[in-house]
Amino acid sequence: MNVSADLASRGFLLAVGIILFFSVTVSLMRTVIVPRPLRSLFTDAVMDSIITSVRLLARVRRTYAQRDGMLAWIGPLLILGMLLAWLIGFIAAYGFMLYGISASTLGDSLRQAGSSLLTLGFAGGHREDQTILDFMAAATGPIVIAMLIGFLPTIYQAYLEREVEVTLLAADGGEPCWGPELLARSALTDSL
Repeated sequence: MNVSADLASRGFLLAVGIILFFSVTVSLMRTVIVPRPLRSLFTDAVMDSIITSVRLLARVRRTYAQRDGMLAWIGPLLILGMLLAWLIGFIAAYGFMLYGISASTLGDSLRQAGSSLLTLGFAGGHREDQTILDFMAAATGPIVIAMLIGFLPTIYQAYLEREVEVTLLAADGGEPCWGPELLARSALTDSL
């Protein structure tokens, strides 16, 4: 491989790494930090693939209880899937950036990025520009995990609020909740 092609591929992957870093960061911030639902292509792609996979697996179940049991796993799988997707996205982004600024192979750059991001420290760069990216990666890993841990109580609170509403609806509309029964009971208590 000639020098100009090597420099072009390194420059291209450096640009891809920077773009990937910002897209994963924006996805993480839109999903975990911003208090309203904002769309992210990265998040949507991961969530759609997980939801589609679980629904396909649920379709082959014979009973409603089996399908419901399978679909109940969507929430936990989404949380773990997003965590893994963000971490893999950051490993790829830092790996591409390290490859773009160093003479290392792509495999060594990805290994160094993974070691730094997960704060294992078994692979490190020897140049200052690599050290800066290693420190950034070392800070990113725990921050991503801490942000997700901080997000879990919010999810749990939303779940509890939903369960309270379902319980109140069952009291108002009967068990199982039926629309005409809900209207009749609401008319009796003048709450329409």
